[in-house]
Amino acid sequence: ENIALFTGNVVVTQSEMSLLSDRITVFYQGDRSKDNSSSISRLDASGNVIMTSPTETIKSTWGVYDFKKKIITLGGNVEFSNADGQIKSPRLQVNLSTGKITMDAGQDEKIIRAELLVNLFLLEFKSKTKKKIINTILNLSVFCLK
Repeated sequence: ENIALFTGNVVVTQSEMSLLSDRITVFYQGDRSKDNSSSISRLDASGNVIMTSPTETIKSTWGVYDFKKKIITLGGNVEFSNADGQIKSPRLQVNLSTGKITMDAGQDEKIIRAELLVNLFLLEFKSKTKKKIINTILNLSVFCLK
């Protein structure tokens, strides 16, 4: 089969991003080449999942990295943290092509939106540019409509 299972403090690194987990299943596409290599199509992580970049840390219960779509989905008690604070959500998706992060609101929908709104406005008022404030409102509107 084209599947490999790794358990116990597994670390996967790509560029400046790292994915740590208790268990990671790697799914390969196609047959292995002569040099015993093949391309990865998907990673499934479960148990104490932590994704880190130079500016963010995201913790969750499980995660799926779709290499073809370049999308990472994390779920189960997601905690997104950066220098500006922390937001909790039942599910988060990172589009590596666009850099866009989308979070589901879940049961605490109003609390998440309020925290996000306050943090975004504080950031934009520090910069004091109207264009950035308008872009923040537009981005928040898209987030709230999900």
